Parts: sequence; structure tokens; C-alpha cells
Amino acid sequence: MRLSHRHILKQPVNDIESGYDYPTRVRFEITEKDIRSYSLAADFLNINNVDLVCLQFEYGIFGGKAGSHILTLLRDLRMPIVTTLHTILKVPTPDQRLVLEEVAALSDRLVVMSERGSEYLQSVYHVLPDKIDLIPHGIPDVPFVDPSFNKDLFGVEGKTVLLSFGLLSANKGIEIHRPVSAPRAHMWISYSPDLKNWGGHTIMLEARKGAWWDANRIGLSPPPIETPQGWLVIYHGVRQSCAG
Repeated sequence: MRLSHRHILKQPVNDIESGYDYPTRVRFEITEKDIRSYSLAADFLNINNVDLVCLQFEYGIFGGKAGSHILTLLRDLRMPIVTTLHTILKVPTPDQRLVLEEVAALSDRLVVMSERGSEYLQSVYHVLPDKIDLIPHGIPDVPFVDPSFNKDLFGVEGKTVLLSFGLLSANKGIEIHRPVSAPRAHMWISYSPDLKNWGGHTIMLEARKGAWWDANRIGLSPPPIETPQGWLVIYHGVRQSCAG
């Protein structure tokens, strides 16, 4: 939720009455099963003249049948709404259909993560294609090429090669990984002089606590990107399942 060009507000949904220990940018908390808190959240956003609301929609996050409590918030907002849809069912229940159709109607833009999601929105929920934006989730499927061909081109045939942006060091390999899949699985960084023997294992980023989308397990998405300010690391997270 944007207050100005410099300020972003966050409104998490708490699944426990006591809430969680959030950072200061969280200015308002919604109680999952308390429909009045959704109305108060809308009042808070309107009073603060928020320019745009970005909603992460998943049935299981919000209270009410099929997450219907979120409609109370959306109906009262006075600014544009961009909704990212994490689950788009081909065969929804009547409640799921009604909720998603109204979320779509109240939103100015809908973001989906696959072509199939876009197709379902149009064929099942009757959303016009001009309202849908596709931001692909994952990596593209490209034809396999024998790595030996490219190794020959660069004179590294017969060697183990690690692709990265820029030269870190001639004898330093890095790996960003998640060594365990248990709850609260963090991102680790490890180092190797030869890409075979690894050490220096250190937690790079911890999974957050609370009702965040990344409060359970996190992992690296694309390779780190070097910028003038340092390395940009983009990661993915799981709260309870891949759908939220």
C-alpha cells in the first residue's frame, strides 16, 4: 500500500489473536476472522490517502467463506486496486466463484503467474483479457544443449564450471542453498575453492516469523544480480504451502 513515492505500508492478516512482532512499516493489522477489522483497515487506507493497494489474494488467508471477509475491505476503498491471484480454480465451489468474481470486479488490474491462470479467469470467471497481466512464475523452458559444446567455445572442456555475474575470485565458488526443508528453513551461503569441497556455511537470510508469506521456508530464485550498490538477491518463500 503506497502512501507516497517513498512510503510503503503493509497490512498483514493475523491468524492468531495476539498477533506478531512486526517491523515498524506495518501500521495496521487485520484479524483474520474479525470482519470489522477489514472495514477498519479500509478506513485506515482511505484516511492516509494511499495511492494504490496491492492485494495478495489466496482463499485461505482471509476469514469468511472462501476468504469473503476481504470483500468488506475492497468495497470501501477509494483508490486503485491491483490484485495478484495465487490460486485460480478451474472447478471452484459456488462460494469460491462468487468471491473471486467480486475480487476481480473490484480490482483495476489482475496479476496471474501462468497462461493457464489467465485462461481460467476468462473462461470460468468471465474476466476481460485487457484487465489481466501475466508475470510468469518460475523459469522459462528452453531446449537442452550439451554443455560440452559451450565449454569447448571457452576453452574449459573437461572442467567443472560455475556460471556467475562478474569475477568473484579465481579460487572461490559460492553456493546459496537451503540445506533442510523443515519448518523455518533458512537460506545459507557456502564457499568452495574447487566446487567440490564446501565450507564456511553461514545463514544468509532467515525465514521470518509470523503470518508472512515467507514465514516458513525460503530459497533462492534467480542467480544473484550485481548492481552498483552491491548484490541483489531475489528469493521465494512458503508460509504453509506453495499457495500461501
